[in-house]
Amino acid sequence: MNNTKLKKAIDKEIGEKPLFTDKDKERFYNQKKMAGRSSWTHYFWPKLVTALLFLGVMSGGFYFVAEESPFESVTKPITDAPESESKEDLGSYEDPDLEKTPEEEPDSTPDTADEQEDENGQESDEQEQPNRDDNQQNESERETDNESDAESESEPELGSDSEQPDGNDSTNDPSSNDNNQNEGTSQDNNSNNNDNGQDSESEEPERVPFEQVQAKADDIQSQFQYGMTISQAKQAFGSGNYSRRNVVDLGERMVGEYYHFATDDLSFNEEGDISLDQFKQGHIGLSFTLTFDSNDRVRSGSYTYLAEDGETRRAVNFKSDGFVYVDGQAQSQKKYQIGFSGAMVEAIAQSAGKEPQNVTRQDLNQVGQLAVSHSGSGMLSVKATKADYYNEMTGLSAITLERTVIPAEHLARIPNLERLTIRDARADLNSFSNLDTLRYLDIRTPYVQPENVSALLELDNLETVVLDKQELSGEWQQLEENGIDVLESPPE
Repeated sequence: MNNTKLKKAIDKEIGEKPLFTDKDKERFYNQKKMAGRSSWTHYFWPKLVTALLFLGVMSGGFYFVAEESPFESVTKPITDAPESESKEDLGSYEDPDLEKTPEEEPDSTPDTADEQEDENGQESDEQEQPNRDDNQQNESERETDNESDAESESEPELGSDSEQPDGNDSTNDPSSNDNNQNEGTSQDNNSNNNDNGQDSESEEPERVPFEQVQAKADDIQSQFQYGMTISQAKQAFGSGNYSRRNVVDLGERMVGEYYHFATDDLSFNEEGDISLDQFKQGHIGLSFTLTFDSNDRVRSGSYTYLAEDGETRRAVNFKSDGFVYVDGQAQSQKKYQIGFSGAMVEAIAQSAGKEPQNVTRQDLNQVGQLAVSHSGSGMLSVKATKADYYNEMTGLSAITLERTVIPAEHLARIPNLERLTIRDARADLNSFSNLDTLRYLDIRTPYVQPENVSALLELDNLETVVLDKQELSGEWQQLEENGIDVLESPPE
């Protein structure tokens, strides 16, 4: 049987029209969609309720663990609530600059039986709830009785305090002692906190008033004397710190040190000096040092302090030549009666046959020759408090300067100076143009500039010049051409 006959036979049995129409298909699919939606809804809601129930159980358990149980809160005394609130209020602000006192730190140990019972769990709390209610009532009654007893006991004590303001009777009551001690502790803590707050607000420590420092400086000025012995120095300035040490250009010498208005924070740098910041920060008000000679007598001294402006350091030095230097400038002569440098006074004393301390201004016109020398390192520039001292040296005709320098403008003031010898010292020939009375000049010193030799031609009375021809080759010939005798050694 072929397919065509088979198809006709089937259609004859079941019919040629299809069993399911388009409406049947539409109805079928609509039912499937409705069934899917209803099944999703029935599945979602149980899951949501389960999740919410789980969250509720977790949050409730966390609440019972982290916070106090609501079943136990009713058993706590009524007076605990204000105390906890006051503690929270007091602890709401903490100053980072203030240290915590032991009273401010919370106690980690439980103070009441209720707090210990929190750790035992919720089940025991529910079982003991009726007993606690009874205990609470008994405790409240006992507290009321204790309060009334305390009030009745405190009435005589208050009366005794009012009669005796000193509060001596309070020592008989232990509770009052505890209260007084707590009040004193709180006051001490408050004062310490105030002090700490003031220290944190002030950027720099308070320095010693300048008036006190100035008074100490004036006292040193009046008490200091050259030639004082160690015992005399200690009697005048105090014990101080005395030790032997190596001093530049002097060797081992006794040195006395004083530190006035000093604190424990005073420190020194590598050179053993006090920095400017030490003065500004108030660690010291004034430092004073004495240096002794080989015979242990005061040779020099110095003191340093902060000026009144609070920014600059004032240094006062008593040099070995007797001059008092203030900030590097010579101000006065303290060692001798005449205002010359020590080397000049010693030369005048040798010429006049006196002790240097006894040389006076009246001796100046008696000096005929001077030999001024310096034994220390470098060159010494002779200073004078008054330039008129040179005008008064009317008898001086010859002067020798060895490692010392007298400014040419001061030499020009000497009325009758005829001979000048310079050894191992600077000679600025350009400044000699005013030495009109000079007849003889010895400049055998390495500190002469060759190009300045021609400046000597301006001296009308100059007759002889002694110099090193090899060092001044090519320059000294000009002097001979102008009738000046040029020698390499002094004439006999």
